Amino acid sequence: MRTLRASSIVLLGAMLLVAASRSLSADTIRLKDGKEISGTLVDDGEKDVAVILPRSAIAAVNGQPFENPPAPPFTAVDVAGVTHAVPDSKNRVTLLKFWASWCPYCRSDIPLMRELFKQYRDRGLRILAISVMEKDPEQLKTLLQQEQLPYPVIPTMGENLPPEQVAIASLYRPQGVPAYFVIDANGTIVKRFSGALSQRKADLEAVLTPLLASTKSKR
Repeated sequence: MRTLRASSIVLLGAMLLVAASRSLSADTIRLKDGKEISGTLVDDGEKDVAVILPRSAIAAVNGQPFENPPAPPFTAVDVAGVTHAVPDSKNRVTLLKFWASWCPYCRSDIPLMRELFKQYRDRGLRILAISVMEKDPEQLKTLLQQEQLPYPVIPTMGENLPPEQVAIASLYRPQGVPAYFVIDANGTIVKRFSGALSQRKADLEAVLTPLLASTKSKR
């Protein structure tokens, strides 16, 4: 865990101390030296205060550039038997969605995912839905039959799955479901979202649009 010390301690990283299904709102926090930062206050302790900062707001930590990390590579087979890989070999932008069929917030995002898939598929976007923490494999199967999702769904629980596929969630460490990772055509994680995105389409498109425009120029 990286830390930044001012008058109080600001804890950085992927740790979420609130429910992942809750939309996080930004707080304007004034430090005692007069500086202001924009983040989300998640824990008000007696000695330390924990704040989540947007990655885009951080330029350096301990004097070292704070750069976007590469997406952990994996190869996996979806429920239709098609193999997918990260990074992508076709110069596309990838939206990874970590979800579970029992999660109402995950399911509420399905219409948005359908819309994004239809709107941006031909512009270089692919969506991979990674199914995690399934309590009942039959529930996932029933949901997929009902919804007929147009984008691939990759299971990480079940019989005869290769260890690499089972371990996808441990590579990305989503803090609850739903969780989203936007990966550019170079295989770099440029943005993370926690919680439902149904009411935050504009925020997601603000990230996707320039990436897709850049990808199009290389295609």
